[in-house]
Amino acid sequence: MPGAIVISVGDELLAGRVADSNAQWASVLLRQHGFPVVRRVTVSDQEESIASAVTAAFESASVVVVGGGLGPTLDDITRDGLARAFGVALRRDSTIVDELSARSMARGRPITESNLRQADVPDGFSAMPNSIGTAPALLKSDGSRILIAVAGVPAEFRSLLETHLVPRLATLPGRSGVPAVGSVTLCSIPESEIGERLKDLMRRGRDPEIGSYPSSGPVTLVVTSWNRDDSAARRLVDSDIAEIKLRFPAAHLSDAFASPAAALVSAARSKGLKVAVAESLTGGLVTSMIVDVPHASEVLVGGMTTYANASKVACLGIPDEVIRRHGVVSREVALAMAEGVRASLGADLSVSTTGVAGPDAFDDVPVGTVWFGLAWRGGAHAIEVRLSGSRAQIRTLAAARAVDLMRRYVAGVALSGP
Repeated sequence: MPGAIVISVGDELLAGRVADSNAQWASVLLRQHGFPVVRRVTVSDQEESIASAVTAAFESASVVVVGGGLGPTLDDITRDGLARAFGVALRRDSTIVDELSARSMARGRPITESNLRQADVPDGFSAMPNSIGTAPALLKSDGSRILIAVAGVPAEFRSLLETHLVPRLATLPGRSGVPAVGSVTLCSIPESEIGERLKDLMRRGRDPEIGSYPSSGPVTLVVTSWNRDDSAARRLVDSDIAEIKLRFPAAHLSDAFASPAAALVSAARSKGLKVAVAESLTGGLVTSMIVDVPHASEVLVGGMTTYANASKVACLGIPDEVIRRHGVVSREVALAMAEGVRASLGADLSVSTTGVAGPDAFDDVPVGTVWFGLAWRGGAHAIEVRLSGSRAQIRTLAAARAVDLMRRYVAGVALSGP
């Protein structure tokens, strides 16, 4: 029974309303721990569908991960599907009831029957604590196989698998060789360009193999070697990582999955720098990305969303003549925005965004045109880029690029180019 099967539960997944990022993440995790995923299945919020998928998976795989459907609402019926699959009853776990009751009391809310459904555990399963949510993981093992059902909220899904599944995989029969793995995250460069410049390293059948995992801005490259010689595998991975860094020195963000904002906050904290943001096109996204990072308060002085031209004049002190002469989407306005917010808020470093997100061109400026301004004490720099995608995608990519510009400045790497 080699390998693993991931079962994703949810009508929203089948309807396409939500992307199944959990299954992708689980595939990477399980492969790295010696149980490559051989099948991924998505089923509806129906007891029979869940039971059928679980029965088939548990008969054919060493590891089965079931994600979603463990919440308090009536359509959360994964626990019922598990009970049906194994022909057992549900029992109400008193320990979980006490924990749920305590949480409700702490929030000043009465415990409801809906909440208590999360304390129902199929006979033969163990309930495992959820440190960041209310629904416990449900775990069943017969010594040669293991099945774990976890909440579908991504943060809970990942935490529960890392806490309760990963430690049990090392001693489970059927485990294949554990590969040597490394990763490199690059920022401000399209995945397609990365693939083109690394096509010699990414060809099929090569050891190590390189997979790319794009997000909103950064692209993480995971380098994996299955060489039977552990030391040789490690050398192969390390060699490829070094080569990737050599080819993309300015774009290299970190040696792990990371965000430009986290890297910026860390670097700025270490140097005692304060940053500020002026946004037009991105409408507050740049500031939000930075605030999402713990300890951002030690770095971010503030941000101004100056969407209308009048607010650029009133809040940032940009002469109206500059906007009329050069246009709002221009090098001159981007620089004036950056310097205006830096001076106004007393920051060491600032960034600005102005551009056209669409759906239509503006003043003959094509959709996807974005100007960034970067200002620091004694200098400034402006960069124009052309981004593609929907309005939301352009704004998100622009925000990530703006954060990365500040990250590059603080790290002392090139401000333009990949």
